[in-house]
Amino acid sequence: MILYTVVPYENIFPFKPDKKIQYLQVEHGFVEVSKGEEGTTVKRLFSTLPSDYLNPKYTPGSVFKGY
Repeated sequence: MILYTVVPYENIFPFKPDKKIQYLQVEHGFVEVSKGEEGTTVKRLFSTLPSDYLNPKYTPGSVFKGY
């Protein structure tokens, strides 16, 4: 979609941060988690260490026990 307008992008598509999402520091980076009915769930992993992505405790959708 191309939108030709003089109105700032932020006025057309306002950013609404999700208050349930938090970023927690782990050993080699950060984990994006959200609090829900099942507990604290992993959404994303931010790490520079490739082996962190193979760690099952950082798998998206898993319950994060480090919080």
